[in-house]
Amino acid sequence: MSKTKTSAGHSAVKKPVQRRTNGEAKNSSKRSEQPQNRSASQSPASGNASDSREEFKNEYAEAVQVREEALEEASDFGDETETQEALASEEDRGGSSGLFRVLLSKTIFCVSLGVFAYALSALGVLLWGYYSSQKEYEDLNKDTVTIGTTAASENNPQNSNVIVEIPGNSSEGTGGSVPFLEISVDERKLKALNEDYAFYIVIPGTNIQYPVVQGDDNSHYLRYTYSNKENTAGAIALDYRTDRSAYLEPFKTIISGHNRQDGTMFSDLANYRDESFRDAYPYVYIVMDGREYVYEIYAFYAMEPVAVCYNPYTADDVYRDFVDAHNTYNNDIQVSLEDHIITMYTCNEDSSMRYLCHAVLRGVYEL
Repeated sequence: MSKTKTSAGHSAVKKPVQRRTNGEAKNSSKRSEQPQNRSASQSPASGNASDSREEFKNEYAEAVQVREEALEEASDFGDETETQEALASEEDRGGSSGLFRVLLSKTIFCVSLGVFAYALSALGVLLWGYYSSQKEYEDLNKDTVTIGTTAASENNPQNSNVIVEIPGNSSEGTGGSVPFLEISVDERKLKALNEDYAFYIVIPGTNIQYPVVQGDDNSHYLRYTYSNKENTAGAIALDYRTDRSAYLEPFKTIISGHNRQDGTMFSDLANYRDESFRDAYPYVYIVMDGREYVYEIYAFYAMEPVAVCYNPYTADDVYRDFVDAHNTYNNDIQVSLEDHIITMYTCNEDSSMRYLCHAVLRGVYEL
């Protein structure tokens, strides 16, 4: 002990003072792993400058170690730089929201990646559907059909001016002879492939060149091809209510097919909105039981999915008058109840309406 003099001149004994900073007290309560060691390390000599610097170094080293452990643990969730930035922002905000943002961004990325993968898969299925249906019908036509060029009736190489006149065919066309199409269809093979085969239809100048089927309803061939393979392309189908023993004999025969984005099936019917397209490709050919039926397109319009024009049971006069009332073409073709017409229809671009083409029979060739 040392003695000092007080203001009164008396001697007094100066007691040693044990120094303890506020930060030291707080840190001792937080660091539970070494509380007793820190208490034991307090001594009268800890107040000097060297001890304070040593303690500060130890605290800084420990803080750095804690931070590195946090970085190492959080780096499992993503990029280390991003994690460091998140931890820095966390320090600024005094919470864990930075790390939460990292996790949220990663979750959003994973969900977006999953949605993209699903969309890509759906696109692949769609494209495969287009490819497989096109290939099926191309192979089918290659094996069963041969189509040549059209020629006037007097130049028919097989029949030499022989045309089977249709009784009651009183409609007046655009003039000139009915053109003959050189076509050979192996109907036996088509019937062997599918017993629902009805006839074969061709519209020169378009992609419409398909066998036509008749199912037990109007739904099956919306999703099944001619070979009965499930595909959204479907098949060209005759209305199931049509009399199987007299396909083309009634006043009206109704045929439908899909409007495909790849231009197949009945997609080309949409082109008949332009009357000039009709003028360029006016004829429809149907091959059935060794005969070639030639029709001329005379009417086109768009209509809601529910109307009398889709029903083969509609009275003939009501049906004819309905077509005449909605026809967008400016022509002089008149159709009587003694004529025979075919109705071909497909969906419009958004499926809210249907495009309808009507054609009247002009004559029949014996093949």
